[in-house]
Amino acid sequence: MIFLNNIDNDKIILKIIDNNNISSLIIKIYIKENTLINFKNLYQSIHKNINFKFSQDALEISYNNKILKFISNEFEYTVNKMSDICEIFDKIIINLMIQNIENEDHKKI
Repeated sequence: MIFLNNIDNDKIILKIIDNNNISSLIIKIYIKENTLINFKNLYQSIHKNINFKFSQDALEISYNNKILKFISNEFEYTVNKMSDICEIFDKIIINLMIQNIENEDHKKI
């Protein structure tokens, strides 16, 4: 299970919990504000279409449609299987981490 733990001005904090709620991993992604807004919008678009309850400070969502469509300024996804959501998150997180690493590398030059 992946849920958004927090959004600050310069980072996204995601918490990943296994199915048994035994162990968890917290991922902090430091990114630029414009990318953060895109991710936040995408995250909310995904989770307003999932029937699941999250932590108290997160969102409570209901499932509305069998086909999910995610749109931001930079990308668009259409998903018709709920299992594909984890794959989408993987791609987004990896892309954000790559962008962050590239931004840090440019600062060093």
